[in-house]
Amino acid sequence: MLIYFDGNLQLKPRFIPAKPQDGPAIMPRCQMLRLLLSLVDTTPREVSQEAGQVLIKVCESASGDDGCALAEQDEINELLNSLKLANVNLRIVSLEVRGHKVIA
Repeated sequence: MLIYFDGNLQLKPRFIPAKPQDGPAIMPRCQMLRLLLSLVDTTPREVSQEAGQVLIKVCESASGDDGCALAEQDEINELLNSLKLANVNLRIVSLEVRGHKVIA
């Protein structure tokens, strides 16, 4: 399995659309978080680490910063619930999201 990600899920200021349906708010972030958290939890180390980096980027797209959407409660709940799980790597990546002040 290969995860590829170019690292840009935010709109640049000159490209901020007039309609919110054109930006990161339309991404299925909660489903993406579930998938990425599952990958961090169940895959070999290399894939798990890459999934963790993508998870942080997905969360950055919901930081509320310019060009970003605001995180919704179900997304926050997914991250909080992952802190209760046994996998240490999963808990660490969930804390990194908060440590980066991605989701306030």
